[in-house]
Amino acid sequence: MTAVKDLQQVEQRTSRHRREDPGPLLVPGTVAAAYLLATGRWGSYVGWPAHQVYAGDVLLALTVVWALLRHRASFSATRRDLVALAPVLALAGWAAVRLVTPLHLESDALRDVAPYLYLLVACFGLVRVGERARLRTTAVLYAALVVHAGWFVWSMRFPARVAGLPLLDGTVRVLETRADFDGSVTAVLASASLALAVGSRRLPARLALLALSVASMYVVASTANRAALIALVTTLCGVLVACWSTLALAVRHHPRVSAAAAVLLLVALVVVAPRTPVYDRLAGGAGWAKNSVSGTTAAREAAWGEVLHYVDHRPSRVAVGVGMGPDFLQDSGAAVHFQYVGRKEVRQPHNYALNTYARTGLVGVALLAWLLVSLVVAAVRALRRKEATHLGVLCALVLGALFVASMVGVILESPFAAIPFAFAAGRVLVPPSDEAGDAGRAA
Repeated sequence: MTAVKDLQQVEQRTSRHRREDPGPLLVPGTVAAAYLLATGRWGSYVGWPAHQVYAGDVLLALTVVWALLRHRASFSATRRDLVALAPVLALAGWAAVRLVTPLHLESDALRDVAPYLYLLVACFGLVRVGERARLRTTAVLYAALVVHAGWFVWSMRFPARVAGLPLLDGTVRVLETRADFDGSVTAVLASASLALAVGSRRLPARLALLALSVASMYVVASTANRAALIALVTTLCGVLVACWSTLALAVRHHPRVSAAAAVLLLVALVVVAPRTPVYDRLAGGAGWAKNSVSGTTAAREAAWGEVLHYVDHRPSRVAVGVGMGPDFLQDSGAAVHFQYVGRKEVRQPHNYALNTYARTGLVGVALLAWLLVSLVVAAVRALRRKEATHLGVLCALVLGALFVASMVGVILESPFAAIPFAFAAGRVLVPPSDEAGDAGRAA
């Protein structure tokens, strides 16, 4: 009888844990997003290039199969969820329409439409997971950010050693850096560590997280990359939103210390910051104008003007874009400014919004604006509800960093950024059922 009672107790505990933490062990898509966040550009080239099969796509395919075979019961496509994902589905659908009208089913066309189809990764947000799975996912993503920062610093410190590493697909070497993306991901690590430090109750953990945050900020500043610096500023603003209640509480309890800190911060922003190279890069000051990188900025702006003139020349292009397949950089003459004449590596104007306008027209721009507004509203909601899950905070920071970087670089048009961005969008747009319920009661 005792053995029977013990068995019944074990079954009760097991069933209780299953009710508390239903569904998969990790949020679907975590492995693919974490892999690309950890490795970046060079990781997206790992695979079988001769057959156009790459690790990121394989991980996504395995995730879909795994979710359908093992966790179909966890799918929950409520009306509210579908409305939340509507801008994602609309933009991806319109991009698919521009792929087949007119018909351009060739490798370049598929390459052009892929970034928009990757947005469908956000649909993994329809899979309901428990709190423990969200915590595991947060830990995995945070570990990926730390791994990324580790090899990024090593590669910047020892570039000669990177030059001797294997070449992937004849394009990029293992551990080869790309300042705009790698710096933006490091900015996410800096801001996420700062947010965790503010929320930590243990002094050793808080000090360690603060040290990691400061070190990551230093790494971002040392990249001399404008996109990375803008990403850092954006994510720090996100941390301010997430920690606003904590800061307000500190001000009420320690008004004198808070006032002194505010004065020091104001002095730093007004007096010290304008004299730093970082501010010069962000503001495009005299020092920036003497920098060779400023030539890239001028060339980029000139190319944008050429692309806009080319698209605006015909009403049909303005309305629905050139579609997927045509190389509008070459056709508009903008490729000269990028020095990509005769090359096919880059087909985007280093601006995600402009690329969307050129390929999908005003219809696509309107859908993109709808998506961005939805993401901003959902991200602010996730940041303000940081106590419910740190995953929402981390995903909001990823969204902010990658999007602002994509406005001055080829970021979201690449799988190593498009997949993590879409994954984060799904988690932010479709909050967990317990958080959604709390939000509804709060309203």
